[in-house]
Amino acid sequence: MKLLKISTITAYFLLVSFYCLYSQSFTREIKWSSEFIKGDTTSTYKTLNFELAASFNADFLPYYSENINIKHFFNSKYDYTIKLENTNFIACSDDETYGIPNLDKIKNNIKIETQISIARGTPYLQVKFLPLVRNESGKIFKLIKFDMVI
Repeated sequence: MKLLKISTITAYFLLVSFYCLYSQSFTREIKWSSEFIKGDTTSTYKTLNFELAASFNADFLPYYSENINIKHFFNSKYDYTIKLENTNFIACSDDETYGIPNLDKIKNNIKIETQISIARGTPYLQVKFLPLVRNESGKIFKLIKFDMVI
């Protein structure tokens, strides 16, 4: 019985050590700004915006995008994923969302896209997601703070 208890404790310690050694956590904040007008050559659109927001397609929604240097723990055989923890949201006002196109694309959870890229011999994990969610009643919430865990 005592041997089994020591083995269980040892296995737990090794599992926690492995997780801490190979996972990384980063705390991030999104600083939302007031409404923003974007346009192309023929028209303009009202949209939500935050510092360093990226627009990846014609939906005019603001995407969070970051390249994380993973040089110190990169393994080409590993499939890197990102998990958001300790998420804090704030509700959008009706005025903020009024007239914004493509709000129907906002889902009830955040879908994170990742991709490995190499720039000048250094591996980066490219992370992209839409920091907006919709609750069951249709209200839209903005992500304002989160921990990103690799």
